[in-house]
Amino acid sequence: MKTFLAPILVFLLLISVTNLAMGLLRLRAHDPISYTQNQRAAYYTANHYEGRCDTTMYICTRTDLGHDSLNLPQGILRSYDAFGFSNQTANTQPAILLIGDSFADDPHLPTSKGLQALVNAALGANISYNIGANGCCGFAVYNQLADSYFTQKPKLIVLEMVERALSSHLAKAAKQLQLHSYHTVPYHYAYADLVWGPNFAQLSASHLWRKPSDKPYGAVKSVGGQDIWFLRNKLSHYAQPQSLVQNMRYIQKALATRGIAIVFAIAPDKESLYPSLYGQSQIPAIQALMQQQQLPYLDVLGAMSSTPNNYYYATDTHWNGNAVALFASLIAQYYQVHFLAPTANAPDA
Repeated sequence: MKTFLAPILVFLLLISVTNLAMGLLRLRAHDPISYTQNQRAAYYTANHYEGRCDTTMYICTRTDLGHDSLNLPQGILRSYDAFGFSNQTANTQPAILLIGDSFADDPHLPTSKGLQALVNAALGANISYNIGANGCCGFAVYNQLADSYFTQKPKLIVLEMVERALSSHLAKAAKQLQLHSYHTVPYHYAYADLVWGPNFAQLSASHLWRKPSDKPYGAVKSVGGQDIWFLRNKLSHYAQPQSLVQNMRYIQKALATRGIAIVFAIAPDKESLYPSLYGQSQIPAIQALMQQQQLPYLDVLGAMSSTPNNYYYATDTHWNGNAVALFASLIAQYYQVHFLAPTANAPDA
């Protein structure tokens, strides 16, 4: 019996070691293998996975081009709460809940100049809570916090989405509200995925075979004598903008049944602020459709269009501190008009 089992065990061991070796190679090459995909899907945010919960740390500033070229200190003081979000103060009863992607949580800024801190300062109270995160956490985190952390529902949800990912963010958010899904399951099978996962799947598309290149992606163009880097080097386009508005309408109605108002905010791609280079953005047309459906929105593009060079890092696709401050002021103004003014009339479905 032992003679029969020995070669089988050796064979299984060889397979495991070979698969593990390939998994480690592909992990280092940043391939989307099962290990990394399940790892990211298991937690609130990437920040949560990286162990930044309830800590304060210095984050080295890096740009989308992968080098330290921003005119910022080498370390930015960031504090993270128990859920992995960069909020300056805890808040179990936020009147304003901020949901968004990396534009709502700029890692280049200290927490004291983040979105929550600026909205609170503008309104003179600890009134908001920010669950913005890279890739847009949508409503999965909100569902969890509403059931286990918040002691009352927010009056207003601000949903920020970057223009280039508008379709996917809205579809995900609508589905999460419909299913009341969570996004907080711990990842228990890390080693099993790394050892036994399909690490040889789609190997032909692996980054392992790509030759390193010194050429940066995107494009650098001179604007008013300043070199500006653009991620996509083209405008985002949606062939059926009505489907975007349809998902927004569903989200608005779903929240209205809970007594919560929502205002949408489209974070423009950097290209959209330079019509002389790329033409007219589709955002005004989308916002016109939203207005027809009585979907409230913050006109971020309109607020930025006169001085586009002020709001994006030259070598990065994200907002800088000026843009975050502007966005915070738009949120505060909206809240004052619709919730605090003597004649305030909160929008609903």
